Amino acid sequence: MSLNTILIIDSDRDFSRTTERFLQSNGYTVSLAHNGNQAIKKISSEPPLLVFLSLKSPEMEGELLLKRIHEIAPQSSIILTDFGNEAIADLMKYGVVDFFPKPIEEKTLLQAVQKVPIFFNPMFNDPEKEGVALLAQFFPFLVHELRNPLQAIGGALTIIEKRSSLEDKPLAQSLNIIKEEVQYLSGFVQKCLDFVRPLNKDFCIEVDLNDLILLCIKMITYMFQETTGDLKMITDFDPELPKVYVNYEEIKQVLLNCMKNGIEAMNQSSLKELRIKTTKKVLNQTGWVEIIISDTGLGIKNENLELIGTPFFTTKIRGTGLGLAICHRIIVDRHKGKILIESEEAKGTTVTIKLPLNPKREAQEESRGQ
Repeated sequence: MSLNTILIIDSDRDFSRTTERFLQSNGYTVSLAHNGNQAIKKISSEPPLLVFLSLKSPEMEGELLLKRIHEIAPQSSIILTDFGNEAIADLMKYGVVDFFPKPIEEKTLLQAVQKVPIFFNPMFNDPEKEGVALLAQFFPFLVHELRNPLQAIGGALTIIEKRSSLEDKPLAQSLNIIKEEVQYLSGFVQKCLDFVRPLNKDFCIEVDLNDLILLCIKMITYMFQETTGDLKMITDFDPELPKVYVNYEEIKQVLLNCMKNGIEAMNQSSLKELRIKTTKKVLNQTGWVEIIISDTGLGIKNENLELIGTPFFTTKIRGTGLGLAICHRIIVDRHKGKILIESEEAKGTTVTIKLPLNPKREAQEESRGQ
């Protein structure tokens, strides 16, 4: 199976070629098949990770073609385009992970592709990152095995809800439990993808971190408005903080995760203060921007401190153990920065995020050091 390869099966040549050019411009390897026979030959010789499939193939009945693809390449994920009157829920057992009627907006198309396990991974040959590389190989398989049944369960649950009397409290509670568990597992699947997905430099822009932090504070305050109680959010921003060239959404994800961890750590604390400070340190042609997030929570036990950030290690009852691991991947591996955690039991935890002002120079220094 080829990494990052997409096969488009569609007799609509205009759609196929337009989609091919767009996906190639975003770094994907794309091949085309204009009928079922071409598709079967290509999949038999080299199974892709993702298939865009129109069920209106002129040479083979759509569902039959879908079944054959699943038989030949059961690990390939499939996104349907033209799917007629077929019951989508019945087709998900054949590897269907999503469906979009034409025309498909480019933004929607790219988001759909990024949700499936398609990625470049330079770590496969890096012996120093063998553990991460093994996870990067395992996660796509895990995602594939979980996503299909989860989508089928979610679809079936929607039908049951529509046809059930929710006045029956035990039934309503049971349906709600199923829905929450599906959402939890879906979130876990997405975190697995986030962990192995590399930095897409096309989405890097200059970001004012002070503004981004203020946005995150508004978001986190809304998220925890029923549980924050007497929580105080204290900010200390450097007014001359230089902008940094980063992936906006990924840095936002890191900030939200660190703030969320801090707030949850203060659930049992009498003093609830979350302090967020920004500062800069410039040295010659390079330098760092720092974000310091401190809480007054219960802190981290000494024996657990060195394990923080290890994939699947968590002290939370419902934690996945991937939150800080993803933060580390985003900051260290993708942005050539640093993330440091200091903690003292019964006093709180401080997370320091360092982002380089010149990431290319930092990457060169790192390579020379090796």
